[in-house]
Amino acid sequence: MTDGRKIMEKERTFPWEGAEALDLLKDKLKDLPASPVPLRISLGLSESPEVRTRLRKQIEQYAAEQIKQSAEVEVASSYKQGFFLAH
Repeated sequence: MTDGRKIMEKERTFPWEGAEALDLLKDKLKDLPASPVPLRISLGLSESPEVRTRLRKQIEQYAAEQIKQSAEVEVASSYKQGFFLAH
């Protein structure tokens, strides 16, 4: 076999996991009743420390401004070396 040919080609754009996490948190927190105890939020993200810090600050700001609740937020590294997903 000397000549290669495509038998299938498909593209898919995956949403950024940080945006998905933020949207999910906003959805879950919007109807949360107020509490004197700070929220504790922990999530993993396969991004650089700088990006994780930026997302942590966004979550803290959302909690303070939108639901009037303080939050202890941890955005840990969940780096997935060699991760591949095929559909």
